[in-house]
Amino acid sequence: MNPIEFVKIEAEQRLIIAAAQDAIAAARQNADRAKPPKKQLRRARADDIRTGLIVWHERPAEHGGWYWHVVAKPMHYGDAFKAYCADDGCRYGLRGAWVYAYNGGLCECH
Repeated sequence: MNPIEFVKIEAEQRLIIAAAQDAIAAARQNADRAKPPKKQLRRARADDIRTGLIVWHERPAEHGGWYWHVVAKPMHYGDAFKAYCADDGCRYGLRGAWVYAYNGGLCECH
């Protein structure tokens, strides 16, 4: 392979990556409109916190109401305020955290 071939391949792959990122962003935007499955939720426990877990939090309606995120990295076991880092880069705790009751919220993909 020579540098010209490399640049061509890189440009092609960056277009594919950009399309994938757009598709992911659109999917997230749609998923963010989802209402919480309140009947399927239970309070999160320390043992629930693992990478890939979907966690729901409730906030007042005037601040947007329920929201969700995915655990990116467990941090401080059982901590009410800093139990994990989420996919948005913020730290969250178990206080006010809810997970799917049927499987602890773990995505089927993990």
